[in-house]
Amino acid sequence: MNGSTPVGTLRIPVPQSFFLVAVLVGSVSQLWPQRAEADGPITTGLVQQLLVDAVPLPPKSPTELRANGGFSPIPVLSVPKSVIFRPNLTYARYPKTAVKLDLFLPKDSGKELRPGLILIHGGAWRAGSKADYRYYGGQFAERGYVTVSINYRLVPEHPFPACLQDCKTAVRWMKAQAKDFRIDPEKIAVFGGSAGGHLALMVGYTDTPEFEGTGGHPEQNSRVAAVVDLYGPTDMTVPEIQRFDFVAEMFNQFLGATIAERPELYRLASPITHVSDQCPPTLVIHGTADSMVPITQSDALVEKLKDQGIPYVYDRIPDWPHAMDFTQPINDRVLWMMERFLANALKTSEIARQ
Repeated sequence: MNGSTPVGTLRIPVPQSFFLVAVLVGSVSQLWPQRAEADGPITTGLVQQLLVDAVPLPPKSPTELRANGGFSPIPVLSVPKSVIFRPNLTYARYPKTAVKLDLFLPKDSGKELRPGLILIHGGAWRAGSKADYRYYGGQFAERGYVTVSINYRLVPEHPFPACLQDCKTAVRWMKAQAKDFRIDPEKIAVFGGSAGGHLALMVGYTDTPEFEGTGGHPEQNSRVAAVVDLYGPTDMTVPEIQRFDFVAEMFNQFLGATIAERPELYRLASPITHVSDQCPPTLVIHGTADSMVPITQSDALVEKLKDQGIPYVYDRIPDWPHAMDFTQPINDRVLWMMERFLANALKTSEIARQ
């Protein structure tokens, strides 16, 4: 393992890729209705005590906020002084590739085991990096989580399921390091947004040998105790998800085929296909004005979770678009929701079976 020093001055910029996404979303959103039918501020699921406080009202819409002075992106922050930062650790090895992660450790001297959190960036499975979620890494390590933000192999060089295999390898890596970093292997959660949300769901909902890969630590399993999904695609088989040509091409590149050519592969790569009564508790956060991943994707997932009796919390935020959590008002809400959801969902892994 690499040596470590507390890093209190590393500056974490908002990833430049986000601003490109924001411009794209702003343009595309003009082509699609800004509100879904029957908007609702929040739906809590079968275990309502997962959120122990009164849920705050969602932020005003971007239009309303702009009319009243606007809003800011999440700030450029330093890694908190209470956090030890270890960048660029290898967690998966292949003949020609070593896949890296950044590790954020709470700087405490206790002996108690700590929960783990794995951050999976977005970027249409073909872009983005672990640096995109360093903000969350520092935030949650400061809250006591051993947190990692991971790279994964990208398309088109590495088509599905390579990226999923890497994410599952990251879970096994964290369990293999449990003793060194005082991680409770039964209290590991995964979090992701957009393509990362899709991968987080697939990590939590699948137990398929072909998805495990050969990146390392086969003695460990890749099961997790909770999933957090921000606006991730859940069903790649429905026409609405490919209503724009560039989105259809994105899926074609991800899966290496069109849906007409490989419908069974599109089903296999859809998290909704894998929902069962064995899935872990799930937090879903999605804006109704999302023009890249329609809100109906999360609506359908939540209905299936409900049918299977899976504890879930669904925050359905009116009038906000894709990548909304890179703005301050939504990011504040995401942190509020995640902190409470994870604190309860990770009390015991048995919650997934109640």
